[in-house]
Amino acid sequence: MKPSRLLAWALVAAGAQAATRTLVRRTRWEKENKRVHLVVDYDDARAAALRAGTSRAELYEQLREHGATHISLPELSIRRLLDAGRVMPILPHTPRTGVPPVGQWVYLASAEPTLVETILRELQARVPFLQAERDPHDARALAYAGDLETIGEIGLGFERARADEIHAAGLGVVPRPISYAWANRPLIERTLAQAAQNGDGIVAFDGDLILGHEMYLKETVAALAQNNLTYAYFAESRHQRGDWFIAKSRMPHVILADRMTSAQMIPEDFHSASHRWAMLVRERGIRLVYVNFFRVVHAAEPLECLHYIEHIVKALEHDGFQVSAEPTRLESFTISSTETAQTGLMSAGMTALALNETLRVPEPFASAITVAGAVAPFAMQRLDKPRNALEEAYAPSYLTKILALTTAVSAPLAATRLAANGDWFGVAASDMVDVAAAASLGALTTGADYQMRVEEYRGYGLDVWLPFLGIAFGLRDARVRTLALGACIAGWLATRNRDVLEPFDRDHASGHTHHLSTSARLFGDLKLKLGPRPARKWAWLAPAGIALAKFLHTRKKENAAALAVGASILAREMLLVGFRKPERAIELTARTTVPGYAAGTAIALALPLVQQITDNE
Repeated sequence: MKPSRLLAWALVAAGAQAATRTLVRRTRWEKENKRVHLVVDYDDARAAALRAGTSRAELYEQLREHGATHISLPELSIRRLLDAGRVMPILPHTPRTGVPPVGQWVYLASAEPTLVETILRELQARVPFLQAERDPHDARALAYAGDLETIGEIGLGFERARADEIHAAGLGVVPRPISYAWANRPLIERTLAQAAQNGDGIVAFDGDLILGHEMYLKETVAALAQNNLTYAYFAESRHQRGDWFIAKSRMPHVILADRMTSAQMIPEDFHSASHRWAMLVRERGIRLVYVNFFRVVHAAEPLECLHYIEHIVKALEHDGFQVSAEPTRLESFTISSTETAQTGLMSAGMTALALNETLRVPEPFASAITVAGAVAPFAMQRLDKPRNALEEAYAPSYLTKILALTTAVSAPLAATRLAANGDWFGVAASDMVDVAAAASLGALTTGADYQMRVEEYRGYGLDVWLPFLGIAFGLRDARVRTLALGACIAGWLATRNRDVLEPFDRDHASGHTHHLSTSARLFGDLKLKLGPRPARKWAWLAPAGIALAKFLHTRKKENAAALAVGASILAREMLLVGFRKPERAIELTARTTVPGYAAGTAIALALPLVQQITDNE
């Protein structure tokens, strides 16, 4: 064996030890992270109770019995109360005679004296210059200076009575603070302190903006920390501006959450939506399921929501998750830069193999490249040292991203080159590279930031097209080689700003619509089996494709052989994509990948025997 190749395998073995330590910790952490909260939207629960002719308290009891764990609690505002008809503008019997300090005098009344007291208290505390006062002749009326539009959007905290009503039913409360113009530090601190007093430790901001975005995000983070609040991070849709900064700063006090939009609910019914939730929990790491009821489409009657909740619980429990209101207490999951650099030795070894095999670098230059690769991960540790105030607040993760990208680029090329010989040693060597690459990507994308999707793998299209480019350089036909190189460059230019492979990584929901017709059921089953998702189902093509290419090459079918090599490269990329998605349990990824890959290896080992038998005949 060449010295360079021996050195490269030594680096892979050394990196495997560090990766194994990381993956053992990750597996233990994932086994403990099985608790899911099921949060019902307050407005939907209120509407369902009204239309069903029952009280909110009675519906809360039924929701708890069917599996719900929390109810959201929206923050009050005058605008919200006007829309609900709980307050209304009035013409006062005795208008205020003083000149308003701003705007004009606004007069409001409510049938709930306690609500008037709450509004008055919050306006006086939050915007005292509005001179809000109760009407001296009517305990159900108040006045303030300003207008309805500007003052109506300001958050006024949370109703204690509503929170007590939810708690009395045995459910937790998830406050939903609203965002509005010029929310400064005192306003943020007051709202989040009230969220902690009325809630149960989790806060889920309402709307498309985070309270405090963008000039007071640090104050929001500080108030969350001061009140020991866990941030519900809606990472699946990333619809809230400022969410990444909050999540990055609040690690590990973050819980992955998701909420279906109205558009997403239109093609679903509660059966299919339940399986979709299970898929998101299983595949995307969601641990807070925020449920909106079907209210128009697919909605037969208000209390059908109870069956929806029940179906979600059953789908989650079927996948081994526990629906519970109890908070999950997990250890702080961090990976040191030294451990990351040690894992990076695998990346260095695979990169050296890919470069030396593709470019046919002679010794001793090949050994020098391999040694330089061994030093690179430790030298790159300096990349993650903060260089300015922004990086001190939001620590960078360049090292893990560069090493993971290097692995994703080099491993398919190295494995394909090693397997090109077609002998048993080549097949075994390529299998070792594939296994090492999967372990390396799994370890490099491990850690609290990655588990909570605050940081994510970035491929920039290089992980797809560079391996193809390396294969294209080796094509013998000059015309075909030029076309292949041009196609790779054009493909990269078209896809460099998006992750091409990630959409194919997700598994299907456990069930799909069968009740439309027999043909729909058959077509749906066929789509599940033959469709591109999940990507890891094609892992068998990784070893089998290159063996088939060798078989076709001996029969002078060069074009078909080139296609088989391309299929092998693509299959290796699709094999690895699952291992760089840390929100899914790595044990699940491995369990659903290894059988197919083993079958492909068996095919690769069997093809030479088939070829020998065919040649003898």
